[in-house]
Amino acid sequence: MQFIFAGLIIAYNPIYIYYLMSHGALGGITLRTVVSGVFLAGVLFFSFAGLLVSHNGKIKIRNTGIFLLVNLFFFFYTCALIVGFIKGNDPKYMLLDSFPLFEMFIVYYFIKFSVLKIDFKNTVKWLVFYLFLMAVADLTTYGVLSFFKKAYFGALRALIGGITVNRLMDYVLPLFLPLFFLVYMYLYRRKWAIVLLGLSGLVIVLTFYRTIYIAVFLGLIYLIISNRKQFIFISKTFLLVILVGVIALEGGNLFFKNSRFNFPELFSQRVASIFSPDRKIDYSAASRVAQNKGMVYNALNSFPDIWGMGGSYKSLEGEVIPIYCTSNFFLQIILLLGIPAGLLFLWLYLKAFLASRKLARQAADQSEQVFFSASSALLVILAVILCLFPYVSYFPLLYIFGWVLGCVDKKGEG
Repeated sequence: MQFIFAGLIIAYNPIYIYYLMSHGALGGITLRTVVSGVFLAGVLFFSFAGLLVSHNGKIKIRNTGIFLLVNLFFFFYTCALIVGFIKGNDPKYMLLDSFPLFEMFIVYYFIKFSVLKIDFKNTVKWLVFYLFLMAVADLTTYGVLSFFKKAYFGALRALIGGITVNRLMDYVLPLFLPLFFLVYMYLYRRKWAIVLLGLSGLVIVLTFYRTIYIAVFLGLIYLIISNRKQFIFISKTFLLVILVGVIALEGGNLFFKNSRFNFPELFSQRVASIFSPDRKIDYSAASRVAQNKGMVYNALNSFPDIWGMGGSYKSLEGEVIPIYCTSNFFLQIILLLGIPAGLLFLWLYLKAFLASRKLARQAADQSEQVFFSASSALLVILAVILCLFPYVSYFPLLYIFGWVLGCVDKKGEG
């Protein structure tokens, strides 16, 4: 597990976040692919060597439903790679399409084949500490670059109420907000836990990504529903986090009193635009709907053919678009690997979600319960992100999914 944790730190750390925001995300995919690729190559080597030593060359793995689904999905993945090569698809897009899934497979198989048991108590402890540092790094980087260095965030900007605002780019920390709530509820009802919740909430606000707002909101709704006995406590904590966030934002306004930004007002306008977007200046939602329709149309009309890794499709307007550039990862899987593989991936995702819920109810101790409860809520948030705006190449989102998938399957063996 320490190996997997190290990989997450390599792929997602303060230096990388600083690079993304200071360069307007340009070059971020290349940087992450190279760094993470080297790490994953090391994982492959040490995993193979470890298996030979631990099992004397004989691997005994218990078959589970998840294991069989992953193996079948890996078969489709391999076929899509072969099809991409045969069709002569652009190697650059082949790498971009295949790398996130490759991460998922490596992490899952590493955990599945490991002979070591998972220490949930230490995993939760170190994960919370690490994410606390990332929240501090996020806010520090955003403040320094936006207000002191006056950095140009490039594509990481949003036009809100006629004002162009830098967006704090982080799609990983929001996934773990339910974990912070659960840690505070069941493990450490201390002031630092509230501070952590406030900091992570502030990060989410300053992303100004509506996808994250929607995803986190639905994740918190799920958290409340799945912890109905703690409804009042969660509600009080949530209101306290909002209060801390508002005070922090107002404090920021006072500190930067010469700035034209009013963060609470910008946030409220950004949230309002989810329900009533101005089509004249905000066409992203409409374009994603049109794009999804085009992808579904192509998938249905080309069945059973597949594009293969690095493939492109024709939009309803006749424009050729690389599948990598689309906004719905689940539909990307369908186009790249075929409809059967897309449905298989959905089945695998749902099975991981249901298994994490079951393991949370059957947990032997509170650390284990918190881990799997947070995992199920994380999968809700991640599913929304993958449906609306998947930054799977910029962030190790599928790496995290492979981690959850491996832990769920490993624990389910017992």
